[in-house]
Amino acid sequence: EQGYEGTYETVARFIQRLALTHKKVVKQQLGIQSSTLLLSAKQRPLTARRASWLVLQPAHKLSKANRNLIDVMTHQPKLLPAIRWAQSFAKIVLERLSNQLDSWLEESINSSIQVFQNFAKSLKEDYEAVKVSVMLEISNGQVEGQINRLKTLKRQMYGRAGLDLLRRRFLTAA
Repeated sequence: EQGYEGTYETVARFIQRLALTHKKVVKQQLGIQSSTLLLSAKQRPLTARRASWLVLQPAHKLSKANRNLIDVMTHQPKLLPAIRWAQSFAKIVLERLSNQLDSWLEESINSSIQVFQNFAKSLKEDYEAVKVSVMLEISNGQVEGQINRLKTLKRQMYGRAGLDLLRRRFLTAA
């Protein structure tokens, strides 16, 4: 309201450090030994998006701090099954283990986790395409990227010019 243009995460990190510092000062005033460590300014808060990204990364690509975060998450009884399901699906896709896809889908549909049930059901609806995409290394990602770029340029020019200018702009962007 007063014009601060920084991000929410910056404020959240500052408030968290401030709260930890305040707790440490209060404990010292009361004579209690504090084992609280202040978070470094570079450490980002663990959001759902960041947690899912960490879980899906190969362990050898993670830093020690991120591996510790995953260890903490896997010690949570409610998170452990979801982490295992996600990691097993990522392994099937990345290592192209199409022979394990059917069993993963069946186990997911019968699991107690609603999100995985829904995901497995949606994959079963287009089973043939999913099975082939897991088996083959061929991808239409490059084509989809070009289409997305063309649509973005087209939206930027909406109502401004004709096809000739769009063609020139697209070719110069390439």
